[in-house]
Amino acid sequence: MLKRISLNVFAAFFLLSCASNDITTRQINTFDYLQAGTTLKDFIQTYGPPFSVQDGNEEVLLVHYSMVGKTSTATFIPIVNLVATGNTYAIKRDVLKFTKQGRFMSVVDSNQVRGFASVYQMAPNEGFSGKGGVRSEQYYREVGRFLADKNIFFDQELWKGQNIANNYFQKFR
Repeated sequence: MLKRISLNVFAAFFLLSCASNDITTRQINTFDYLQAGTTLKDFIQTYGPPFSVQDGNEEVLLVHYSMVGKTSTATFIPIVNLVATGNTYAIKRDVLKFTKQGRFMSVVDSNQVRGFASVYQMAPNEGFSGKGGVRSEQYYREVGRFLADKNIFFDQELWKGQNIANNYFQKFR
């Protein structure tokens, strides 16, 4: 009898852990409603710094990530959490076009990926450690220089989220 109860409890925990971590139908619609003419400064204040900047002759392209994650409820179940714990992610990568004067024009490209990352298998360069993973110093410096030239400043911690989202986007695509 005790063996049967234990088996039923384990089966219930396992089913709960598997069924509660799906965000595959969730869409991230971050910039679909962004108004033409929004200033670069207003954009940065609202959404944070971009991951990267391409400063062209006619326009400026920004790569910006949005990320939604959901933690498995199995994290809170003893023993089961050793094999079924992780986070499900949806990451959207948008390429936004601004004028040279810093006014939003359009979303040039938009891609979304999804994936699952086990907490126990995540490498430190994916950002789980809180250090932002393996950072692209080149992109960080380019973004910093570009925005500083326009008197727009940001906290490095805000850029860290862009870096982590880029790491996951590259992993799941």
